[in-house]
Amino acid sequence: MDLKTTKLGPGDYFERIGILIFLILLVLTVQIPLGIIARTKQITTATITLGVAYLLIFGVVIFIARYFYHRYGKVTPKPLKWHDIKLVLIGFVVMLAFEISLGVLNQLIYGVQQTSNNQVIAQLLNSNRVTLILLLISSVFLSPILEELVFRGFLISSFF
Repeated sequence: MDLKTTKLGPGDYFERIGILIFLILLVLTVQIPLGIIARTKQITTATITLGVAYLLIFGVVIFIARYFYHRYGKVTPKPLKWHDIKLVLIGFVVMLAFEISLGVLNQLIYGVQQTSNNQVIAQLLNSNRVTLILLLISSVFLSPILEELVFRGFLISSFF
C-alpha cells in the first residue's frame, strides 16, 4: 500500500495519533537530562557524561522523528531561495518587535518585569557552564529541528 497516495481510513488515523503521542512524549522527555544537569553546581565527569548523553539522546529522537516524517508524511523538498531567506529575516524582525512591544505592555499593565518562563531560563543559564552550553546548542539547533519534524513535519503532512 502506498501511504502517500491512498485515502486514510480510521485505522490509519489511530496509528498516526499513536505515533504523534509517542513523538510528543519523546519531545517532552528529551529535556530530562538537562534538568538533572542544571541542579548540579559543580562540573564533574558525571555531569559531562550526562551532557554528552543528552546530545546523543536528542540526536536519536531527531532521527526517530525524521523516520516517521518520511514514512508517513508527504515530503516534497523545494530548493532554498533568497526570497525564502528574506522572509525568514523579516519574520524574525517582526517577531522581535512584537516580543519587545508585548514585554513593554506586560510591564505597563501588570507591572511584571520578567515572565516566569524567562525567569526559569535565566536560572538554567546561571546554574553552571555545562547547562549554558547545552541549552544554547539545543535551543538554537536541536529543538527547532525536532519541533519542525514533529509538529510541522509529521503532524501536518501525515494528517492533512
